[in-house]
Amino acid sequence: MDNTPENKTQGTNTESTIFSAPKEHDDKPKKGSGRIKKIVAAFLSVAILIGGTVAVIKLIPVIEETVIDSDKSAVVTELSSDDFERVTLKNGDKTLVLVSSITEGKDSSTVTWTLEGYDATLIDSYYVKQTVSELASITALRKMKNVDSDYGFDKPKATAVFEGRGETKGFTITVGNESPDTRGFYLKTTLSETVYLVENTEIAELFNDDLHYALNNNLGGFEQNSDNGDYFADGSLSTYDTIVVSGDNFPVPMKVVKNDDDSYIGFQIITPMNRYAYETKDFLTAFGQGLTCAGIYSYDTSDASLKKFGLDNPFMTATITVGKESLTYKIEKVDETYAAVVCDGFPMIRKVALQNLPFIDDDATDYYYKTPIVENIKDVENIILESGGQRYEFKLWYETVKAESEGEEDEEVFHVSYGGKELDGANFKKYYMQLLGISSVDFTTKNISGAYDTVMTFKHNNGTKDTVIGFKKYSEQRWQYYIDDVASGLISSTDYSKLVDYTKKVAAGEKLDVA
Repeated sequence: MDNTPENKTQGTNTESTIFSAPKEHDDKPKKGSGRIKKIVAAFLSVAILIGGTVAVIKLIPVIEETVIDSDKSAVVTELSSDDFERVTLKNGDKTLVLVSSITEGKDSSTVTWTLEGYDATLIDSYYVKQTVSELASITALRKMKNVDSDYGFDKPKATAVFEGRGETKGFTITVGNESPDTRGFYLKTTLSETVYLVENTEIAELFNDDLHYALNNNLGGFEQNSDNGDYFADGSLSTYDTIVVSGDNFPVPMKVVKNDDDSYIGFQIITPMNRYAYETKDFLTAFGQGLTCAGIYSYDTSDASLKKFGLDNPFMTATITVGKESLTYKIEKVDETYAAVVCDGFPMIRKVALQNLPFIDDDATDYYYKTPIVENIKDVENIILESGGQRYEFKLWYETVKAESEGEEDEEVFHVSYGGKELDGANFKKYYMQLLGISSVDFTTKNISGAYDTVMTFKHNNGTKDTVIGFKKYSEQRWQYYIDDVASGLISSTDYSKLVDYTKKVAAGEKLDVA
């Protein structure tokens, strides 16, 4: 049985029963108990008559339900945290010393609480003060009548020694055994000879460990300043220079860099293979803006502590660079819910929910862009497909048509032509949407000799270099595609046929029966 009292915020069961004798708890028998006894006696008489046998009945003491009346509750202490300078808490082999200091202001003074022997910058003063306040003001369920009974004070579960401030008298709280119904604990103070029964929640703060008082703020993150302002949008980090991820799922570190060549694909993976980067915003949010922590595993980040939590050889290590600053995070799974995390330059080993690390089970292929064709149609002025000895070249442009009425916006009209003949722009946009919908089915690649079976070239109107995508047959079901001569993955034979066949149809002016 866990005898640790519940925290006050967690509530308690007010319907419990006191199993010790009513006399000891100064209780009175409830009204109506005589009527119940008569009913029980009548029932037993009937049972004996029906059975036709003689039974020996052992009388069992009736357990009376205890009702907590307001006139029975008692104030044990009624003081505040400001009345004390120091409180020493002991439970088991743990000892915590809570100490206060006073800062004098112009019109008032401020009392600040912390833990003795700990870096005050790592301690949440509010929680320390809360503990002192809770224990300095205790209300009991009742006073015990027999103060000479064995309540376990010779081997206390916990003690609190209060050292008063100014004229306030210090005192000691001693917690003895738990009551038989586990509803509360027996307690006494050095202020009187009275023994009290107090609810578990009244003394829950006595059983806190030192980690309870750790300042649990966000871990890591970049703050906006004059040097990195271009990396922020609306106060939040919106981009980065590099992210490098290594670990169990990244035996070859994945390095993502800002892609300055393309305006529509912001980042490029350069190791383990050259790829466009897909959806790295989870890394950006978690590491760039700081991780939300669920608690603290250790104040200490020494080599021994890192090894204890597996952070000497972590499951994942990630470094994000923004301008002149870099942050490195080390992450080790502790269980199915939480991970231990440290960040260089930040104290303590933190407890982080895995749900705040949505990338924790990913590998590099999860960040490879899934589609071979990613160009924004507005940035393309020519599309050229060469396949089976045939060459198809489309010219794309936009025309601005002035608004007929003042206050209305000008209209931008899309045009496309093939062989000098203008095509249906709406039909061509359907074709282009089909190209963008072609998706990788696998990122496995192999060295396939020979020339490309098909080459698709995108020439841009914004000054960026051409994008060249080549295709070679990998198997009956797969075609391997290359982006700028880099083998980048596989598409299905169905998608490959769609690419070639739809190009021929559009060039011939045929309508595509697609959405």
